[in-house]
Amino acid sequence: MQKFGMANVYEINPSLYSTGRLTPDVLQNMKADGVGTIVNFCHPAELVFDEAEAVRALGMDYEELVVSGPEDVSPENAVRLREILERHAGKTIVMHCGSGNRVGALFAMKAFHCDGASGEDALAQGRRAGLLGLEAYVRGCCR
Repeated sequence: MQKFGMANVYEINPSLYSTGRLTPDVLQNMKADGVGTIVNFCHPAELVFDEAEAVRALGMDYEELVVSGPEDVSPENAVRLREILERHAGKTIVMHCGSGNRVGALFAMKAFHCDGASGEDALAQGRRAGLLGLEAYVRGCCR
């Protein structure tokens, strides 16, 4: 889906989105479209600008939940994701990593470990949030 001037945006619901790497211009578009919170899943070394500063300068909230790889796609981080989403309820939220894959993986884990979804339903929710390459790993965790 094309949104915020980006091609790879996944709409989970009308106030929750997943996507890949952000740029300062995309952040401006997100602010103009009413986004209130950015949740960054990238390791700091992956970022090419000070995203936290740019987000806060635009008046949006910023959260970090580092998911560097499969080892971070865990039930503990699923709980942290649930807490972040609850803390920012009522705002439009964009979660991002490099491509959306890690966001989708952790979103599936949240569905399974926190929301009581079946393994297949959790995977479907993860796919709607960008889950691709980590699907086999997540499938093994959602049994």
